[in-house]
Amino acid sequence: MQLRSNGLVRLCRHVLIVLLLAALIAWLSAAPLAWILRDGLAPGMIETTGLKAVTKFVVGWGTPGLVLAIPLLALWIIERRAKRASDSEFRSDVAR
Repeated sequence: MQLRSNGLVRLCRHVLIVLLLAALIAWLSAAPLAWILRDGLAPGMIETTGLKAVTKFVVGWGTPGLVLAIPLLALWIIERRAKRASDSEFRSDVAR
């Protein structure tokens, strides 16, 4: 039964990794549009330039990217450690 639950947990981790990666790719592909629309489209808009424009874009658009990237990185690290543990467990079983 332990083997089945480990497989289910691993499957769920892979599904989460794929979903977060897909969301991050969609976020990256929408970044150019967000750059164009960062000041709005109203008739009285004031266009930002230089460092102010970059700061406005990074704060407004970078935060959602971090919300996607940090859990993705954590899941990737967990997956690597789990794989390393299962590999060492397999080697110890083979040695017996």
